[in-house]
Amino acid sequence: MHSKLLSLKRLHPTDLIIGFALLAGFFFSLASFVELCTEQCEDGKKYFLFGMPFALVGLLFFSTVAVTHYLSVSNPFYSKVTGVLVASAVGAESLFIYIQKFVIGTWCPICLSIAACVLIAAAAFSWRYIVGLSKQIQQSQQGEIMESIKRGLGSISVVCLGVLLAFVGLTKFDALEAAENRLKENLAFGNKASNIEIYIFTDWNCKACRELDPYLTRMAPSLMKEGKVVFVDHSLHPESLNYTPYNVSFLLNNKSEYFKLRKMISDMSRRTKNPTEDQIEEGSANLGVTYDQLNYSDVALAIRYFRELSQQFKIRATPTMVIVNTDTRKGKKLKGNEEITRRNALIAIKELTD
Repeated sequence: MHSKLLSLKRLHPTDLIIGFALLAGFFFSLASFVELCTEQCEDGKKYFLFGMPFALVGLLFFSTVAVTHYLSVSNPFYSKVTGVLVASAVGAESLFIYIQKFVIGTWCPICLSIAACVLIAAAAFSWRYIVGLSKQIQQSQQGEIMESIKRGLGSISVVCLGVLLAFVGLTKFDALEAAENRLKENLAFGNKASNIEIYIFTDWNCKACRELDPYLTRMAPSLMKEGKVVFVDHSLHPESLNYTPYNVSFLLNNKSEYFKLRKMISDMSRRTKNPTEDQIEEGSANLGVTYDQLNYSDVALAIRYFRELSQQFKIRATPTMVIVNTDTRKGKKLKGNEEITRRNALIAIKELTD
């Protein structure tokens, strides 16, 4: 009890200000975490710091600093730790305020309140520093003055470091990019953890592609053991795009029956260039599959992805198989039915993995 009273006597008046500021910052962060926000906060929620939402970062930060501040009552070392953490937060909050003003263009009341809590705690530390430095100057304590100046410059450096860390760790959630990445993963077959990617470019109105399809069906299991396999619609014939929405639906929703459905599409493409949904539904039903119509946005993303792959690998003709090692960035291209064989594909994969 006596030691606690001594510790309380050593409390600087600014310690209470810092404590209340940190406590308020925690509760404002909690309010943001449980989404007790206004509409102005919505854009801010799209930003993350090292992959974590700002609200979670705030809760972790204020919890940690509150503990170090409490410990500083009995151990001056933790006062320095608290000061460093608060200084780094000042730098980070400076960047966040800049983002709100010049990038988002709206102010989030809760975010500003959290920033205010950090600045109040920083102001309390600064006042304590200024008062101490003034006394040292008045008493002409040269050695202590130099040490205080070093601490001040160190604090400024920590503020700058906070800006740098926030800049490096700041990312914005892009809904379109996330949808594209999810679609890319879902379109693929095989060993998705492998560094080998195999892209098979075909056109629904390409005679050679139709002839290759039965062989692709037989070689696919071997390829899928070795890497990630993606079937790409490369529509050299404009009318082939009429089949892409159905093919993408089967790729996403019916992987276990895909090769049967692929043959059905291939056979249908011989009879008509403009299939109807009824024809697709009937053909699918005959194979025991229910056709699920995709949203236009999913189809558009898939077509965009296919075009990007065609441009990336400079595909000029179909069928073409591209095998890539994502680690070494080396690849091999097999063109036409004579080159695209199971044996050639496995040899290429071995060459790229050796």
